[in-house]
Amino acid sequence: MKAIATRQQTGAALLISIIMLLIITVLALSSMRGSILQEQMTANQYDYQLAFQAAEAALRRGEQLRRTNAGFVLLPIGPTPPIDNWRNLRANFITVTMPTGHGLAAQPQVLTEELDFDSSNNTSRIRVTAIGFGARAETQVVLQSIVAL
Repeated sequence: MKAIATRQQTGAALLISIIMLLIITVLALSSMRGSILQEQMTANQYDYQLAFQAAEAALRRGEQLRRTNAGFVLLPIGPTPPIDNWRNLRANFITVTMPTGHGLAAQPQVLTEELDFDSSNNTSRIRVTAIGFGARAETQVVLQSIVAL
């Protein structure tokens, strides 16, 4: 009988397969993390767009109501108000009711301020400021326009 030569195995195949499995796991986790980040960015962009559209709708509604003098207490003329005067006047904002079903955290708000009055042609410049909210209350968009009436 012939003796069969046996070699002692070192387990290299097991070690290589464990390393490959570890690399694949790291790649999969990295890919999942990237997908979750993209999903969060998309949700934030959607929330911003909701807030922007609500602010724009409130701004247009505020301009329309100001043209008809309906429902506004116009702030008095003084020295030209600073561009961020609205921050100090939050109590003077009125809420603009939006149709339901938009998923907004709060209804948009609008404020009008008279900047100046030209008595020669009987026109006023009115600054309209609107704040829109997204699905989360911390998502806010502020828009302003100046209207000559």
